[in-house]
Amino acid sequence: MKLVTRNDIENWASTAFSKTDLPYLISKLVRATTPTSTQVNFPSGSTAFIGGWDGEVVCEENTAYVPKGVSLYEFGTESNPKGKADKDYVKRKKDPLGYDPKESVFIFITPRFWKFKDKWIKEKQSEGFWKDVKAYDSSDIEQWLDIAVYVSGWFANYLRKAPLNGVDIAEHFWIYWSEYTGISLLPETIVSGREKEQEEIFNFLKDKPSITSIKAASKNEAIAFIIASAKLFPVNESEIFFSKALVVHTEEAYKTVSTNFVSPLILIPTFENRLPMYSAVSNNHHVIVPLGGDEDFDKNTITLPTIYRDGQIDSLVKSGLSKEDAEKFSRESGRNITILKKLIGFPHNKTKWIDKEDIREIIPALLLGRWNEAFEGDIEIIEKLSNEKYAEYLVILNKWKKFEESPIIQIGETWRLTSPLDL
Repeated sequence: MKLVTRNDIENWASTAFSKTDLPYLISKLVRATTPTSTQVNFPSGSTAFIGGWDGEVVCEENTAYVPKGVSLYEFGTESNPKGKADKDYVKRKKDPLGYDPKESVFIFITPRFWKFKDKWIKEKQSEGFWKDVKAYDSSDIEQWLDIAVYVSGWFANYLRKAPLNGVDIAEHFWIYWSEYTGISLLPETIVSGREKEQEEIFNFLKDKPSITSIKAASKNEAIAFIIASAKLFPVNESEIFFSKALVVHTEEAYKTVSTNFVSPLILIPTFENRLPMYSAVSNNHHVIVPLGGDEDFDKNTITLPTIYRDGQIDSLVKSGLSKEDAEKFSRESGRNITILKKLIGFPHNKTKWIDKEDIREIIPALLLGRWNEAFEGDIEIIEKLSNEKYAEYLVILNKWKKFEESPIIQIGETWRLTSPLDL
């Protein structure tokens, strides 16, 4: 399965963007296929022209394309890769910019096809000036992408090619979820007050491959929280997350990415069948299962508390809303992120239950707004408003709680209703 071919890479090499974006592509490939401890520096965009090495990497172990220790990179997108490689080799041999050549590997990368690169490599290795000399061309980049599915998907989208069916890269999911007509929700909009749960995700990803789950009012909120949390990680850990994380919507796609790609991934499966999810762990992938409504999971579940009001409001103001609107939307949504987005103006589908269920069933709960099962007084009020025993009314509440985008939210012993505007 090739999302990007050698021809795609070579055609891209002739565009003006290849010179500034090649470092960014290679930095993603390095992060996706090396240990999390790898130190990576690849200036890209306008900073690609500031001078110095095009890339510097320190890796603790040998990998398919990145050697152990210090590796130093030069790039060339010119149609004559040998000429650019010779020029860079001589320049860095004359001035390695503080690095010890005997302890450093010189690597030249071109998105062109270089027919006689092996001959060039052997000639330079024979000099014995560097610890080793390598060169990668379009053929090598194609094969490197084959073992880095996240980067392959990202690059396919960058080239405007069709992405892998049933898979979203985390970076794109966040864009779809958080941006609309001039509004860009910040991560704090959904993470505020949930820093403890964010830290649990961080620690989970630092540990050995395993499986866990995140529970929110809706599955999409759980996915968005996972990705928003990663955006607030320290820079290096955040970049690692976004070089490995995939949201997988079908079992078929999950099987493909979890078995056909050897580089460790962070998989966020959204389909219902739990059984295939476990197999990915044995292939060294971390798996985070998003849960919504009344969904359960047989592994440790991180349940999200209510979003912190002031933090959410501050975040909305930074996104461009007035303080008045931010306070109003946060209040009327009950800090339910799905309803908040609707109030702001994000497009949404009509809730599935709106035409099928009798909304009058939850009027008693709506009138109370919020209650705690641990308080006898709260239970008495619900019973008086509903004219039913709480155990009987609980059957109705649990039915409504199972709906995607349910107006009823339960967190521990606390229940609450979202804004009546959503009803």
